[in-house]
Amino acid sequence: MLTRFTNLRSSFRLIGPLSVLIVGILAGGCSGGGGGDDQCKASLLAGDLVITEIMANPDGTDEGKEWFELYNTTAAAIDLSGVKIEAAKTDGSTPKFHLIGVASIDPGQYLVLGGVLEVVKPDYVDYAYAADLGGMYNSGGQLSVYCGAALIDRVIYTEMNDGVANGFDGQLDPESIANDNFDDWCESKIEYDTDALGTPGTANEACEGDLPPTSCKENDQVRDVVAPLVGDLVISEFMPNPDLVDDAVGEWFEIYVARDVDLNGLQIGKSADGWEKQVASLECVPVTAGSYLLFARSDDPTENGGLPAVDLVFGFTLANTSGVLNLGYGGLLLDGITYSSSHTGASTALEASLTDPVQNDNEDYWCAGSAVYGNGDLGTPGAENTSCGISPDGKCYDAGVLVDVRKPVAGDLVITEFMANPTSTDTGKEWFEVYVATDVDLNLLQIGKTGGEVLAQLPSGDCLPVTAGSYIVLAASDDQLVNGGLPQVDFPLDFSLGNSDSGIFIGYEDLVLDQITYTSSASGASTALDPRLSDQDQNDNQGYWCEAKDAYGDGDLGTPGGANPSCNVAPEGQCYDNDVLRDLVLPTGEQLVITEFMANPDAAGDEFGEWFEVYVSADVDLNLLQMGDDPLNPDFRLPGGDCLRVSSGSYLVFARSAVADDNGNLPAVDFVFDFGLTNSSSSLFVGMNDSVLDQISWESTAVGKATSLDPDSQTTIANDELLNWCPAVDTYGDGDFGTPGVVNPDCL
Repeated sequence: MLTRFTNLRSSFRLIGPLSVLIVGILAGGCSGGGGGDDQCKASLLAGDLVITEIMANPDGTDEGKEWFELYNTTAAAIDLSGVKIEAAKTDGSTPKFHLIGVASIDPGQYLVLGGVLEVVKPDYVDYAYAADLGGMYNSGGQLSVYCGAALIDRVIYTEMNDGVANGFDGQLDPESIANDNFDDWCESKIEYDTDALGTPGTANEACEGDLPPTSCKENDQVRDVVAPLVGDLVISEFMPNPDLVDDAVGEWFEIYVARDVDLNGLQIGKSADGWEKQVASLECVPVTAGSYLLFARSDDPTENGGLPAVDLVFGFTLANTSGVLNLGYGGLLLDGITYSSSHTGASTALEASLTDPVQNDNEDYWCAGSAVYGNGDLGTPGAENTSCGISPDGKCYDAGVLVDVRKPVAGDLVITEFMANPTSTDTGKEWFEVYVATDVDLNLLQIGKTGGEVLAQLPSGDCLPVTAGSYIVLAASDDQLVNGGLPQVDFPLDFSLGNSDSGIFIGYEDLVLDQITYTSSASGASTALDPRLSDQDQNDNQGYWCEAKDAYGDGDLGTPGGANPSCNVAPEGQCYDNDVLRDLVLPTGEQLVITEFMANPDAAGDEFGEWFEVYVSADVDLNLLQMGDDPLNPDFRLPGGDCLRVSSGSYLVFARSAVADDNGNLPAVDFVFDFGLTNSSSSLFVGMNDSVLDQISWESTAVGKATSLDPDSQTTIANDELLNWCPAVDTYGDGDFGTPGVVNPDCL
């Protein structure tokens, strides 16, 4: 857990009067006086010890709070016993000194000497010299270090501000000649104690630019800072607009940690040109990979809306709209987001699986927080976000693993059935069905009516796989109490279908995969595509669709989620021969001859007992054969679909009914028609593609007797002559006369 840091850091340098460093160079080491006896135990040369930081003017009372810092520039430990430290005015007058007792300093390390009693010295002071130096001069003075008579280092400093230590530029090597120019010193911005800024015992800050600290203390040991790089810290959630508390105390944001790093020197703000906040601490501030850090306007849960433990407090505001939030380190932008809007009382959270400084640039990958925290606002501060159900473009999650979406292309998905006009009300009951021709994922599948206007879209996130050969149902509701008892709903979507002069399309990435149009729909019955024509081109033909006949759920008709019953249609000029498409063999002139008809039955009513007979002189298909009394307006047409193959030499019976008990016990009926034969002054034709193959006329008919063509006149020309016809003389079935399905007797 982080400690709380509240001081801001900016880079500037102190500009003051010219300062001087006086170094006594004495090759022989500790042999002189310098105001005291030769008690220096080490053999020191000028520059072996360098003054690197001075706190001459603590905030409030100076007593016990003044200190300065020495740095060992050598490659060996230095015994400081007998080393003299001296403080004086800038001109060297009124000096006071102290001989160091027992102390040492390791190579390349810092030692902090404080004007405080040993028994009460704070943790940041390594050696206490009590009040021997008196009070340092706030308006300017000098500090000197002697080994015997040899001056090892001296710094003359200018006026110092309250509560701020001045340190030699951290970008420069600590060196006794370089540190004589006080222009290369600057005020610290790092808090080491209450109302006190400085870096006692650690490397100083850079005086110019945004260079962060390079070292920090951990368990009283100085170590290098583990600096964050791009991708190590990711903004993952933000709350600019709390509802239950004021923005001034309730705003917060969250950072995901992708790698073990230190936060020392982390910069935070709303503009990369001016950071509002920097994490400043002498102590190392380590954070662990996989953790979530909570930065908030207040760390008091009684005022911040009941937030969990806050890691850092910041003082700037988050914009509710058109906002920016950035993380930086040493002037380098680690991560930044911009957002156009926010949610009142709910955070804006990054999809949990997309904690990446590139992915979080996309506003589409963010959603409103949904989990309750604290007093009742929504979000997951300091914890993994609730999933938004979003994945990167072209990706989806398969059991938590990010994989490529198997994108559908034209032909993979075919619209096969739709219910546009349910019984009673359309609301919640409309649906349509899609046949899956190839294994694909339906993530971000688009749905609409016409013109490419998208009405609904399937989500991203988890993969939405569908299997070749399956039928999926997209419905306005998945509640069976609302949707008419649909047995299957794969994807509930908010859409509506037009009852007439409308259409449906499905698309992907703004490209239409399949589209149909329809002029009308039946109330309470779906419109279904013939199952043998499940193709994105074939389903453009409205002639290949038919009304559903099977009931589902609450009683409407359709087969949602299953194969449709056949509409008994086939592509133009083709038919299905044992489910294999082949070209039709259509009859031509003289190959079909009308040879007998019963217009006035006696043993059965006209609506059941009427029939006529056709002789076939070639092996042909009768699909879509037309018939009736007017070739310009046919009354009936045989279906398409399965091949209606008939053999040469056959006598085919066309009847009003195929039920023997109803039709006067006709022998086998080949085809059923649904129009009536007039008893007198009428005609009958058979044709194909609006062309007449054969046509006859009659003036009158006998009750209970068929009218038969003489077998010697069995041509399309001879049967035009009325004299070649006669009443039937042989009985059939229940007693009417005729020879349906066999050759006629001669007309005498």
